[in-house]
Amino acid sequence: MFFQVGQAFVGWYYYYLLNFPEVVHRFYQKGTNKNTRRIREIKKKIASRDYIGCIAEIEVVDTQESPDGGLQVFVNGHITGKDRVRRRFTQTFFLLRLVENKGYFVYNDIFCYVEDSASAAQQVLPLPDQVKNITLWSSEGQEFKVDEEVAWMSETLRDMFEEGCEDDCTTLHGIDSGTLNSVLEYCKKHCPANMGDNEEELKQWEEEFVKMEDHHLFEVIVAAKHMKVKGLIDLLIKEAAERVKDLILAKMHRYLDL
Repeated sequence: MFFQVGQAFVGWYYYYLLNFPEVVHRFYQKGTNKNTRRIREIKKKIASRDYIGCIAEIEVVDTQESPDGGLQVFVNGHITGKDRVRRRFTQTFFLLRLVENKGYFVYNDIFCYVEDSASAAQQVLPLPDQVKNITLWSSEGQEFKVDEEVAWMSETLRDMFEEGCEDDCTTLHGIDSGTLNSVLEYCKKHCPANMGDNEEELKQWEEEFVKMEDHHLFEVIVAAKHMKVKGLIDLLIKEAAERVKDLILAKMHRYLDL
């Protein structure tokens, strides 16, 4: 099991490093704390290396479990930079386990280039050039095909597939098509690969997104809680609280004839 976790982590880490380096610092976050000095320094260091346009060939991935439930992941391969120079590198990660959501975060890592030498041909582990598709079914049987990274915005789905779900599909009982569509719309907008909008644009999108009927709002809240999409839960609970507050104020105005 831990070997599969290591393989999956490495594939996604280098995929984001070479395509979306601006979000790689999230691998180093413990929980939702995004503003620590450590995270800011990591984000700055990754940005300074300018990995976009580079090519990585991952040749060796080895994962060992540590006594405290963490994982040591060793990576060996080549990186071809924008200068077209192909250089061998090694990188070692120490992943600590997050008890609250059964995931992992990068506690620390060591990266270095090493002098290359002639060696026997090795099998190259291809990086994902296309994101894997996951098929979800609503309670009525409507099919939704989403990218894996979108599905992983749901902790429930991520845990399910990390723990060895053999099929790339699942039925979400009790969640109808309209409700599931709203949850996935939020997940698509907020998944790392699509986080190109600035904060103001994202805020405007969220303001439009929450403009839904009361009954639909509460159905989406229940679904988000079941699927464990924390950001969506927080957004909709705040909207629901505002509506209840406005309702109480309106009743008070009518009662006091204001």
